[in-house]
Amino acid sequence: MRFAHISDLHLDAAPQDHPLLRNNLYEALEILFGDLREIQSYLDFVAITGDLTETGDTGSYLKIKALTDTLDIPVFVVPGNHDLREPFRNVFGLSGPLPDTGPLDFYVNSAEAQIIGLDSLIEGTMTGRLTDGQLDRLQTNLLSATAPHTIILLHHSPFSTGLAEFDEISKVEGDQVFGELIRTARSKITLLCGHIHRPYHAVWMGAQCYVAGSPAFQFGGEKPFGDCVLGLVDEPFSYFIHSLGASGDHVVSTRYVDLNSAGSDGALRRGLLS
Repeated sequence: MRFAHISDLHLDAAPQDHPLLRNNLYEALEILFGDLREIQSYLDFVAITGDLTETGDTGSYLKIKALTDTLDIPVFVVPGNHDLREPFRNVFGLSGPLPDTGPLDFYVNSAEAQIIGLDSLIEGTMTGRLTDGQLDRLQTNLLSATAPHTIILLHHSPFSTGLAEFDEISKVEGDQVFGELIRTARSKITLLCGHIHRPYHAVWMGAQCYVAGSPAFQFGGEKPFGDCVLGLVDEPFSYFIHSLGASGDHVVSTRYVDLNSAGSDGALRRGLLS
């Protein structure tokens, strides 16, 4: 099984009203999805781990849906803290495995892997939450898993990145129970996250964990660890491609995409901003 992982698209009808966003964000996203189309014959699906829009407006969701519809493979999505649950459900629930009510969780099973989406959204806040009901259902599915791999999509990253500001905004209520379920799972766990706008890899509770960068803007600090000021960084955008083997092998490659070719007015500001 092979899949691509992207996150934090932050599409908005008026990106110029949001100082962090590329002015030509939609054109940059067209480049990204064009790149996905070039390699989709090698992929089984694409995972998007939240913040599909900046403000949760229906028009932006429809534009993202139009982009995902250009792919001939499944696209699995979960919401992030910038999303709004009902507009998200109204657009993406029409063709995907999302429930009609409650959290936007989903469970998809195949011989190769169980794919799970967890909705950690608390509307109006930066941090996340996994409820007791979500965790109970997750436990049931992890205990009954028969595939060698389980892939979990979750916007907030429950593991430490080493940078204090990232860790503060990534807090997830229920993370201790979630971590114990991950640690005792029967299959190999791959956890896909977003939210912090910087590519990361970690091993947490025995799971391979990946945070995707953002095509809208990327954050970084003057130091890789500790309590330092974060700001915008002008670094090449890339996304991860995962290859999972039946024996438990897991190979990850990095694919770079030149989003600045969409036009100079959308290029990220150079250097760190205090």
